[in-house]
This record gives sequence, structure tokens and C-alpha cells, in this order.
Amino acid sequence: MIIISDTFFNLEWEEFFSLKNVQDRVRSWLLSSLEYYQEFGFFPQYSHLSKQGLENRIETIQKEFEQHLKDLRHPHTLDLFTFEELHMFYYEFVEINEQGEGILREVEYIPPCQDLFLLRWDKTRTWSEREVHCICPENKEYVKTIARWSEISRGSFLPQDIEEYWQPQSKSYTVEFNFNGSIHKIEVGYCEEDIDIKGLLNYINGLISTTGYEFVISEGLPNSRLVLVLTLEEEEKLRADKNLYFDCSFLNDYNNH
Repeated sequence: MIIISDTFFNLEWEEFFSLKNVQDRVRSWLLSSLEYYQEFGFFPQYSHLSKQGLENRIETIQKEFEQHLKDLRHPHTLDLFTFEELHMFYYEFVEINEQGEGILREVEYIPPCQDLFLLRWDKTRTWSEREVHCICPENKEYVKTIARWSEISRGSFLPQDIEEYWQPQSKSYTVEFNFNGSIHKIEVGYCEEDIDIKGLLNYINGLISTTGYEFVISEGLPNSRLVLVLTLEEEEKLRADKNLYFDCSFLNDYNNH
């Protein structure tokens, strides 16, 4: 999770990877962030590790990640990040002065965006628009999306028999699923690249309104909204502790469903 690029300062890979102060700062942030977010149930696969065990695991991941970056043609590389995100993540930790030198930010001035990059890696708790490919009847992207939202719902949204139907006359999709013994149908407009996230989540949040959980959206990452499930108390704590804000403006009267 040490995010770097070979274009910064025109350095060779070996030179850039040797910028130990950046490496140390990111590693320190990563350790403290993992510890913090595990209190919210994120990254359960690391919950059994001691601090030293977690440090060892991070070192292994770092070496694997560096190898991906050294071979930009690696088929898995673009699944991990885009280069716009690479630069954006780096500049969360480093600012460039007038001489073109990279200066580490003081901890209190590090923006919150890097936390969203981290949370996106936990696919047991988050869903990203990057998971959506071309929306067409053959790809069943709405079925895949509803199924993924069920996976990250913390048990609050467990639909069955998920289907989607293309309506050529109205140029729209109908999403259908069974939830708690009732059939629900949601009509969404057609867009080749974007899922109708807000329309779907508004409806789904109505169905789970008594659970204490709700789906929320973060728009803090470039070209990719992030969806996760939180309680109101968790939202407030993340806002206070991490300056993370989530979009709930799309939520309407749940009683309409």
C-alpha cells in the first residue's frame, strides 16, 4: 500500500523507492489507520495479527505492490489503481515547494482522502464504481451490484433471486429481488457507464431503515464513488475523527416504499 510512481522527480525506481521518509510516513499512517478502522469492523482478515505481524504483512504487500509498479504491463496493475489516483495519493502525504522538492506534510495537515483509498481495499465492507464495467443487458451489472451491496451490508440487506430486465421501449432497466418474502421492483434509467446508485440506495435504505444501518456514499475519490454501510453514530465519529463526510442527501421518505 506504499503508493508511488516512476514519474515523480524523474527518478529511477530504485531511487524513488529509497525515499525512506515517505515510506516510513505512509507505513506509520497505514498501521495506525488499520488499527483505527478495525474498531468499525473493517479489515477483519488482519484482526488476529499482532502489531509486529501486521508490520510483516504490510512489508510483504509493499514488495508485491512495488513489483507491480516496476512492470506497468502487469495485467493486475490497472485493477489496483489508476495513475491519476497514484499521483493523488502521493500528494496527500507530500507537497511540492517552489523549488520542485517534495516535502512531507505534517501529520495534522494530511487530507482525509487517503483513508478512502485504504477503505476501498476492504471489499468486504466497501463497493466502488470501479467494479462496474459496460452496462448492457448481457453484463448483468445491476445484478452484480445488488449482490455486492448485500455482501457489504453487515447482514442488513440479504436479497434473493436478484434479476434485471431491459425495457427497450422506455430505455430503462427494472431491477427485481426478493427481500424478506416480498418482491421488490425498481425502475432505473439507462446509462452506459454509471449505475443509478442514489435511486437504488434510496429504495434499499427504506427497506433496512429499522436495522440501524444505512448505505452511504463518499465522493472523495477521483472518478469513483464509494459505497459503505454505517450506523449514524459511526458516521458522526468518522466525521469528527477523520473529517470524512458521506452523502446522504439522496435519502427520501422511506415510508414511500
